[in-house]
Amino acid sequence: AGVSGPSDVLGGSRGLLEVFGREAAADELLAPRPVGLPELSFKLHACLFFGQAAVEATLEALGHTRWQDVERADLFIPEQAYSVRDFESYPQTRLAAQSDLRYLVAIALRFGRVTLAEFTPDVQRSLDVKELWQRVRVAGRKNLSALYPERWPAEVRLHLRDGRALGAKVVSAKGAPERPLTWDELQAKAGLPEEVLELVRRLDKLDDVRPLLEI
Repeated sequence: AGVSGPSDVLGGSRGLLEVFGREAAADELLAPRPVGLPELSFKLHACLFFGQAAVEATLEALGHTRWQDVERADLFIPEQAYSVRDFESYPQTRLAAQSDLRYLVAIALRFGRVTLAEFTPDVQRSLDVKELWQRVRVAGRKNLSALYPERWPAEVRLHLRDGRALGAKVVSAKGAPERPLTWDELQAKAGLPEEVLELVRRLDKLDDVRPLLEI
């Protein structure tokens, strides 16, 4: 089709080994160790994984409270993560929005979810979302720093217009290896046909994977 690609995806100038440390990466790949699939994280929400705990904590803190009743939201994250991010510019693109923690908290408050539907141009231009974004503040917190990078925690405190405050802290987001998604949650996220999910569920016991590929 006229589309070119690298002849060596492992050892090429931009290959896997170059990206992950050359000889050190090769030693790691060849070292005897358990298969790493159980260490993978699955993102429940449509954003970067570091934002998963922030979204979960926001939704937990909000509960059944109306978003209109929130005066401001304080988001606390590990100091290491806070020091390398810019939290001052409103995101202009979908990719920027999906990695902007203030935006993630704002849409979690506004819509009660964080799916791909909340990253359309119309939503990003929404005055409700922009106004909520302006009322989200992000700060580093030492007690969360001690958990990082083994955990990617977040803590949220919502200050309501009636003077009350609602808070929630998430150490490990749903979908992390220590908090795996259930099959029902995976099904809801992936939208796979039931017959595909059933084959995936039994993947380690299949003698022939052609039925899965044919589907």
